[in-house]
Amino acid sequence: MATKVVTNAKELSELAQKEVNAITLPAKITSQPTFTVAQGTLMKIKGIQKNNKTIKDSIVNPIKEALKNVKALFAPSEEALKEMENIIKEDKVKWSDKLEEIEAKRILEAEEKIKNGVDIEKATVALNNTKDNLKEVKTRKIPKVRILDKTKIPLEYLEPDEVKIKAVLLSGIKVEGAELYYLKIGIGA
Repeated sequence: MATKVVTNAKELSELAQKEVNAITLPAKITSQPTFTVAQGTLMKIKGIQKNNKTIKDSIVNPIKEALKNVKALFAPSEEALKEMENIIKEDKVKWSDKLEEIEAKRILEAEEKIKNGVDIEKATVALNNTKDNLKEVKTRKIPKVRILDKTKIPLEYLEPDEVKIKAVLLSGIKVEGAELYYLKIGIGA
């Protein structure tokens, strides 16, 4: 009887799960014989992991490549649209700033007219028009931080760059307030 070739992803994942279920976790390593059993189990685990990765990659990699190709097709138009969008949004902010300047000027003008006895409604017509125009320009203020002097920032807000510090320590240079240590971990078969 011929062996059935499985090509369905669901069936492949079910087969992988059966292999996982067949593994019995060994007892704690307390002697050379228990180490040998654990090492054999680790070899099985690594084999299943490698097989799973190969199968997953054979399914996922073509999808990733297709996704990359589709993104590349649309990238030029998306970049152009984003640039146009940014130009218009920058212009909106400039227009909003200008309207705010006009509004401040019109407030002063309206106050002066009211002091000179002009009716409030007549004195504020131009101001109200400016306010209406300003309402149409949708903007939003986002809180941002600008560091003015790094030396004055309290230590609690400074984050050490551990990758950079590790590289310096590995090169043999001492870094005050840091040390290089080695964490022992178990590795594969």
